[in-house]
Amino acid sequence: SDLWLRQENYDFAADLPNLPVFLLTHNPDIALSVPASFDYDLMLAGHTHGGQVRLPGLIHRVIPTQYPFDKGLHRVPIGEKMQHVYVTSGTGMVGLPLRLNMPPRIDILTVRLPAKP
Repeated sequence: SDLWLRQENYDFAADLPNLPVFLLTHNPDIALSVPASFDYDLMLAGHTHGGQVRLPGLIHRVIPTQYPFDKGLHRVPIGEKMQHVYVTSGTGMVGLPLRLNMPPRIDILTVRLPAKP
């Protein structure tokens, strides 16, 4: 579900030992309200479109997020942990069919698992 619907559900998590847990969401602001009991390794989000129209001095005023999420990898303090949130600027648009100083992109992430002890 989406943050705006206020119907977040964390009961679906699988307990798969030694595998990374990815939390997929539309809006990266959900990172600030994930219960501390829900353990994940990386959150993947979109929503901001990287600003879609990036004008110097205005970018952080117009991105639809309460936290300084823009694009790329962020480390967010959640409780006593630092969580990783990756925000893609994506390929879509909202409102005007326009992207300025923010070309569409598809991100490819490489995930490396830690060596087994």
